[in-house]
Amino acid sequence: MLSWIRSLLGQDRPAPPAPPPPRDVLPLVENQLRPALRLQRFDGPSRSWLGGDPQLPAGTPWPQGSKGPLEFLARLSLGEMQAALPVGWLPAQGALLFFHGRGGWGGSPKDRGNHAVLLVADLEDPRTSTATVGSGRRQRRVGSNVRPVLIQTLPPIDDPQLEPLDLDDVESDAYLELQDIPFGDAPWHQFCGYDNPIQCSGMQSDCEEIANGQRDVDPAVAAQRWQLLLQVDDDEEMGFAWGDGGRLYFWVEPERAAQGNFNNVWRLLQCH
Repeated sequence: MLSWIRSLLGQDRPAPPAPPPPRDVLPLVENQLRPALRLQRFDGPSRSWLGGDPQLPAGTPWPQGSKGPLEFLARLSLGEMQAALPVGWLPAQGALLFFHGRGGWGGSPKDRGNHAVLLVADLEDPRTSTATVGSGRRQRRVGSNVRPVLIQTLPPIDDPQLEPLDLDDVESDAYLELQDIPFGDAPWHQFCGYDNPIQCSGMQSDCEEIANGQRDVDPAVAAQRWQLLLQVDDDEEMGFAWGDGGRLYFWVEPERAAQGNFNNVWRLLQCH
């Protein structure tokens, strides 16, 4: 009688097998690693910095947006960057100056005038640079020089190339921890490599559609046509605040960049 009741209740059935233990994620994804440069703020002399004075060459006008002068964001010495990480699709010398305008996330062709990237001659000597942030009584000066630190980056967690791995929840958490390692608690200021989106991946398709006016964009093709040039994180000490905990992403077409042409760089903003 008891055996019949146990059978009815399923108590005499063998226990289901235990789920397999989580896999070690790093060996699964190490073939996806892509080198990049973390832009680490420091107090020493440099030809590269965030904020402050862009040191525009004589005769070069300050970039203008639809609402007036754009804000200066970063000056990056290509010589310093290339010495830390050779990038074949970037000029070997010169400096890139990044400007952006407040308002708009880059999702419309009308945003074309809301950012600019200039290729100019590099400085002869490193500078001890400071940036002034805030206004009035809240104004303060902060060190803004940066040095490139070689890191390895991974694709966004929702990138299609990760789908064959079928990561479970525990493995996905481990993957996100791997992405965090190069930056720790520091802002995610980064040159080249994979982007780290806040909302979703696939910004290359947005660039192809908005900047180049393409329709029915193939994400795989767009991912080859556009490369991350610069990622700038929220940074309270620098006075950088992009929406609600956001990041700016500057994307470029490598074949144009190799020719020194940065007129079609596209800037996108993502935030929480």
